[in-house]
Amino acid sequence: MSTSLTSLLWVEACVKGGTLDFSAAGLKLSCTNIRDIASYLVAVRTVHVINLSNTPLDISAVQTLSEKVRSFPHLFHQLVLQNIRLTDEGGGVLASMLEQNYTLVRLDLSFNKINHSAMRFLAAVSSNSTLTHFNLSHNEIAASDRSSWERLLRSNTTLVRLDLSSNVLDYFACEEISRMRNESNSRVEIDLDRNWSYDNKAPDCSLALMVTGLLEHRFFVRIDFSGVASGAACWKLLGHKLKECAFVETVLFNKCLLRCDAVAVLADVLVHNRKITRIELRQNRFGDAGAQILCEAVRINTVLETLDLSCNYESWWGEENIRLWNAPVVWEKARSKEFPLSVVLANNGLGPDRDEYRKALEILGHVDSLSILDLHDQPVISRPFLDLLSPALKGNISIHTINMNGCMFEKSAMEKLVEILNENRSIVSLHLIGCNLLSEERGLLESIRRTSLKILR
Repeated sequence: MSTSLTSLLWVEACVKGGTLDFSAAGLKLSCTNIRDIASYLVAVRTVHVINLSNTPLDISAVQTLSEKVRSFPHLFHQLVLQNIRLTDEGGGVLASMLEQNYTLVRLDLSFNKINHSAMRFLAAVSSNSTLTHFNLSHNEIAASDRSSWERLLRSNTTLVRLDLSSNVLDYFACEEISRMRNESNSRVEIDLDRNWSYDNKAPDCSLALMVTGLLEHRFFVRIDFSGVASGAACWKLLGHKLKECAFVETVLFNKCLLRCDAVAVLADVLVHNRKITRIELRQNRFGDAGAQILCEAVRINTVLETLDLSCNYESWWGEENIRLWNAPVVWEKARSKEFPLSVVLANNGLGPDRDEYRKALEILGHVDSLSILDLHDQPVISRPFLDLLSPALKGNISIHTINMNGCMFEKSAMEKLVEILNENRSIVSLHLIGCNLLSEERGLLESIRRTSLKILR
């Protein structure tokens, strides 16, 4: 295999000891790049750990990589492919490669988008005789085919660790996998931690069955009940378990049609629970009475870091809805906190005529622990609103990120935003992804000469 000297030098620059590491290069690797890498490995024959993490690979590049592993198996002992944007299509290609491989001992595919192809990987590992460590954590794996698991646990004799943490396996799938592993006497350690615990299409009886097991297992730190309109009995049972639960950190109750009785249950959880750091209540319909109950609980809670009340302005459900008047209370509460607080106010129709926002912005200037101001998907960012925001930010040096993804800007609003960014040098990140900016607005942003400011758009 011939290649240019320039290509070899390009690859050699990323070699450290016996590892070829592209993870910090910030590159998008093409088929040609993969061929260059293989050429270098053939030339030196001293590198056996290949780390291509954080380098997006399209399907053609994945196919080329798979072909090179097949052609030169002795060159690949450890392959790290974290966050390469691998989907099920690419996963299927690598699973096919793994079936025929006899040299890889470690394969890391974490932080990708693998779902259904996970079962193909299990089938491949069943017949593989060298792989000892396989990492599929932080993917989108939800499937749990019993026969695939039985074949893996019965046939494979080399695998010692399989990491499936931080996927979307539900409670019952994790239970079944653990049971089969114990019954097979397999030596493989299967990590099922930090999975979601609930399929929101399940009936109330399944919800009740699931929450009764919350205190018996520590698989899950995040539970998602979004879209569930359950009965009062289930909410009470859930609240009782969550109050005592010491491992769930994130709870999602988005678009659940929550009313005062359910909010009272959640408020009781916030008063007693000392582990939940994030709670989402987007697109709900409890009125002022429910908001008051929640507000009092937030005052008492000492660990909550993120309260997401996005998409709750009145055009969603009408006048009888929480209007984020409790946001000032959350920020008041943050004054005495040592942890950074993120309050998400996205898509709530912010406007200078809203008294609750006037007070919120006044308090904002005195809160020293707020690090992220999330304003994404606002219907309109107006000049008067930014006029109110400006003095608040002048008095706050802790905010380092402003998220305005998907926002619409009124005429002259961008001028004020640029003025704010020039004055407040503690802000180092501005998110404008999905904003349909006019050419003059883009020109204003480009006029900012602060090298410390990163603008994502």
